[in-house]
Amino acid sequence: MEQRIEELRQLAHDKNIRDVRKLYQYAKLEIRDVTQAMATKALESSVARQVLAPPPRYQGHFASSR
Repeated sequence: MEQRIEELRQLAHDKNIRDVRKLYQYAKLEIRDVTQAMATKALESSVARQVLAPPPRYQGHFASSR
């Protein structure tokens, strides 16, 4: 299992992937027997995903002050 996670980290680095869903999609094609939990564990140490995350979308709602 640790070998698969290292392969996922390498794939994420090679393809510059920072999203768990995208990594999982690529991994299903290139690396067999991969779960989404493994993809999450492979990217959990990546801080670029948090820093470069887009701001929350405006949904047309405001919080009331009262």
